[in-house]
Parts: sequence; structure tokens; C-alpha cells
Amino acid sequence: MIKKISVVFFALYSSLTYAISWVPPFDPWLRADLEYQVSQHLLNRPISTWPLPLETMHRSKQHLSQSSLTTLRSLSSNTFSVIVSAHQKSPTFGDFGFSIREKSNSNFAFHHSTKHLEVHLTGQVVDLIDADSNEKPNGESNTQLKHDNTYVNASLGQWTLGIGAIDRWWGPGWDSGLILTTNARPVPSIYLSRNRTSAPESPWLSWLGTWTMTTFMGQLEENRAIPNALLWGLRASFKPSNSWEIGLSRTAVWAGDGRPKDFQVFSDILVGNDNIQPSHISKNDEPSNQLAGFDFKYSNSYRSTGFSIYGELIGEDEVGALPTKPLLMFGVSIHMPIKNRMHTAFIEYSDTALNGHRSEQLFGLAYRHGLYKTGYLHKGRPLGSTYDNDSKVLAIGSLFALNQDYKFRSTLRFLNLNRGDASVPDDPANNSISSQQLRTQQISLILAKRWSSVTTDIFLLWNSKDPAVKSDNIDSLAGFSISLRL
Repeated sequence: MIKKISVVFFALYSSLTYAISWVPPFDPWLRADLEYQVSQHLLNRPISTWPLPLETMHRSKQHLSQSSLTTLRSLSSNTFSVIVSAHQKSPTFGDFGFSIREKSNSNFAFHHSTKHLEVHLTGQVVDLIDADSNEKPNGESNTQLKHDNTYVNASLGQWTLGIGAIDRWWGPGWDSGLILTTNARPVPSIYLSRNRTSAPESPWLSWLGTWTMTTFMGQLEENRAIPNALLWGLRASFKPSNSWEIGLSRTAVWAGDGRPKDFQVFSDILVGNDNIQPSHISKNDEPSNQLAGFDFKYSNSYRSTGFSIYGELIGEDEVGALPTKPLLMFGVSIHMPIKNRMHTAFIEYSDTALNGHRSEQLFGLAYRHGLYKTGYLHKGRPLGSTYDNDSKVLAIGSLFALNQDYKFRSTLRFLNLNRGDASVPDDPANNSISSQQLRTQQISLILAKRWSSVTTDIFLLWNSKDPAVKSDNIDSLAGFSISLRL
């Protein structure tokens, strides 16, 4: 399906007017700069839907740190970059801006923009040892060539039409999100996104404030219970005031080999007419597995210190057109400029069991489905929360910069994974990280150092876990990466 749509996309090229660009979810220090501006009411734009329209950067440019300006210059110029990374083993968890998924990775990228088109071509030679089982090669070679974050974008007025495999981060969370994060490999898709954030001119809709919207249709991998299933997503975020940002999100896994994929089926998905009912839809006729919900962020300041209170609720089911049986996440972040350097700290709590707000929680169901048995995974990793289902997590993190060149990031996590303990072998309800209940504490430290066009990242993850519980999937980890831009 994606290949057919790409032909139509390139056929439209002659009608395109000018090039556009965006900012991917890869730099947490840039995000901290933006969040501080929002808390100070210097920036009245939604910033919880990544990639961000480049227009957001234009609005905030005069208040960005020198480090963030350097990041933007490297994105907007036509460049060739090389990134080489090596690690003790494949990282298990990925938070905002940290999406290393393999033991080793050699990444080559070429970026070029013209008046009409933006092209970003990448190639990654990855070592799949210790990677997810769905990606392990059948032959003797442990390496494969990937094309993550390759894309072609073009402008249609205030909208961007594109095709590619791009990282997305939906929601206000720093440590994780509930519906779309960069934890799994990006899904190849065709997408349409608003590249402006200006408020509606209509007096009936002006109360929405500045807003953005994106939708995509992607194709999941072949090696799953229903091969080549499609993933549809839709998100809108808006700012009705300087302090509030609201986000609305929906995703659906549907179609695939042997499943209906016509417009009528998709229409039922759009209106939510896909829940099993005794007199309406049977199990075999259920068209999709949907997630939907909302998130919020309240941002304000006290003198020079900014703060945000945020939360996310994503439902696995629906009653009366509203999400039910929710997964929950909420947190607080603080942004403090000290000696003209931004320091950000956050504390974040998430619960990925259904009905996380009640004493009687439902285990083994979140991110899973009776028909689409592979669940809400892509190539073995969760598309939503990095901790998968039935997990309760408290994360305490900080980001700070000593100067323009040295930047630090640290996180302490208290993890209670797979509380349902669905330990039956090959049970599709299993948590993809651990097949048994696991309590652990994790400390991570990342140091980033930039010398002109060379960037070095060094990180260390350390776990202290219950010695009575054994898990081969979660372990201590050390690694580094080097990036060169030409």
C-alpha cells in the first residue's frame, strides 16, 4: 500500500510550491529551551507533537541558547553526517531524545533542501546481536541495512505531505509516553502534517488558539500474527491560552494480510464503530485495535523559574465515544536558568495497567488484542510506553549544561515491570521486556560533548535488582557514539 501511495506522491511534485522543514525528537536540551519559553509566556505554540514544525523555532529563535541554535543550524543546512555508536548490548529503554536500539550502529545521512522539496536519506548498518527476536536474521550474518528516518517532504500551502520512516513522540512526557514514542523503530508511512501553528481566523474556532495536526498511515512488519497490518494515527494539539496545551490522539492497528481493508472498514474505525457487541460485531469481524485519549500541560513561572504540570490518559476501550480502561501518566517539570544555562528537572509517574486509577486493575490486556495478537509492537518493541504493559514506573530526571560544549543528562528510575506476571510461554499478553514480574532501580547518566562539527555521547546505565528475580533482558549498559557533520 505504501509503495502505491508513493507513486501518487511523486506525481504531485510538479504542483508543489516551496520547501518546508521540521525538528525531530532527538535533542532534549532544545526541548528544555522551548518548554522554558512556554512557561515564561514567550512562546505561545504547541510543542507536544514531535516532529515540530520549523515555524515554532522561528518564533522562539531569539530566546534559544547557543547550543540549541547550533542544533538548528545543523538541521537547516545541507549536510552529510556520519554517526558511529557502540554499546555493551542493545539498550532496553528509550526516553525522549534517546533512541539507540542496537548494540552497534554506523549511520550515514544526507540532507538536502530546495525551494520545493526536502530530502533526508539515511542508511544504518546495524548489529542485531541482542536485538529483538523479530529482527534477528535467519542467516549467519548479524548485520542488516536499515533506513530509519529517511523521508521526502514537500509543501502544500500550510500542510506538509511526506513519505518515509520517521520518529514520532506524541505527548508531554519526558521519560515515556503512552501512545507513540521513539522506543520502537519508526514505521514506514505516508503522512500529512500542518506546518503552521497560527490560530484559526474563524470567530467560531478562535478559542482553540494556536494549533497543529498530523495524521499518517503506516505499514507494520511482515513477521507478526497478522502480517503487514496497517497503523493509522491522528493527533491534534492546541493552546487555548498561554498556559495550557491540550492534545488529542488516536491510533489503530487494522487491515493486514487476510483482513478487510476497504474504505467502509476504515470509516467504521473513524467513527469508533469497531467494538464487539452481541448484536453487532463478532470477534472475527472486529476491524481494528484502537487506542485513544488526551493529554494536557499547564505551564507557568515564578520569577525566572518555569514549571509545568502535565498528564496523559489513553484508553484501550470506548464507551459513549469516550476512552475507558485508561493507562495513566502524570508529571511535573521545573526549568531554572542558572548562570545563563538552562537546568531542567522532572519527576514522572506512569501506570500501564488498565484502570490504573482504580484498586482493581486489569493485567495482561494493555497494548494487546485478541485478533491482532502481536499487539501494539513494532519489530519486538512497544510503540507506546517504553515499559510495555502492566508496568508502574517512577522516573526522576535532570538536564543541565556546564557551558556550550558540555551537557549532562541523568535519570533515576524505580521500575515495577509486568505486575500481571503473565509467565505462560508464548502468551501474547506477556510484557515484551520481562516474562516475569520484576522490580528494579535504574540509574542512567549521559554526557554530550561538542567540538565544532563533532559530537560525542557517553552514557552509563546501571541497575540494582532483586537478586531473587533473574532477567536477561535488563542489565547494566555502557556505550558511546560519535557524530561528524560535513
